[in-house]
Amino acid sequence: MSGGIAPAGKVWFVGAGPGAADLLTVRAIRVLALADVVLHDALLSEDLLVWSGSALRIPVGKRCGGPSANQDEIGRLLVEQAQARGQVVRLKGGDPGVFGRLDEEIDALDAAGIPWEIVPGVTAASAAAAAAGHSLTRREVARHLTIATPRVARNGQMAEGWTKGIDPQGTAVLYMAGRLAAQSATSLIDRGFPASTPVVAVYAASWPDQQVARTTLETLSREGLSPDARPVVLMVGQAVAPRRPVRQPLRLSREQGLSVRELKAPATACPGHIPTAATQTLKARLQSASPSARVAAACLENSGRSQESPVPAAQPLPA
Repeated sequence: MSGGIAPAGKVWFVGAGPGAADLLTVRAIRVLALADVVLHDALLSEDLLVWSGSALRIPVGKRCGGPSANQDEIGRLLVEQAQARGQVVRLKGGDPGVFGRLDEEIDALDAAGIPWEIVPGVTAASAAAAAAGHSLTRREVARHLTIATPRVARNGQMAEGWTKGIDPQGTAVLYMAGRLAAQSATSLIDRGFPASTPVVAVYAASWPDQQVARTTLETLSREGLSPDARPVVLMVGQAVAPRRPVRQPLRLSREQGLSVRELKAPATACPGHIPTAATQTLKARLQSASPSARVAAACLENSGRSQESPVPAAQPLPA
């Protein structure tokens, strides 16, 4: 379903992104600001919930191995809150349609005759690739991208045949695979991936404590991952192999004679932040823009926006 915001009795499935508050879309911020109640996942930054103002906030997150909300209970809450309070936001980590049990919650709303709409978000695969400084596809190297999970949600065990649709000639991004990392690596090798295939593990993508580590399928199958409470995404394939050093630095122009590598931001610049002058220019331009576009200016001024770091140097997997 789509269209404008109904006066009452509607649920919005909003993608919260991977964690950083300033990776929310403008549309997501607009919808959150109009919410009467927010049912939100675990592992979300408090900065995200600030946009919902005084809305009632109900945690319904799922944590592997910890207390989790029952899926039937979430569906019941969505229906009840939409009927009683009007505008309901179901705030889901990443993108609602990627391992978010979206269909199950939509089914509950359809059965009750409650309208709904989806606001997509940045999924963890994109955030992990950005954190590691990689493209998930590469011409003549990886023409296919598969997002998969080896885990069966109900018991946390490995699903049978989960590698069947994964192409060894492409890139595989594995969600919820931390505890099954060694088994997953073995399964991918059995599927046809060379044992030397590069693997990049990204912990807490987009969060201030994000960490990027490199290994291979062979090593991962033997050693697995050390226990870590942070969410981890595994990227597997030649597209995430370390880049070869550029022999000749790119030149901006013959007259300038400066290489891209020689250009550096001022020492006072804060990575991930837009300079004040640029902020003022953007705000001035937004004065003539549509109301929803003006939210972008407020994002730049938000004192709670995350302090993102530049692409970190890859580290060995934690021992």
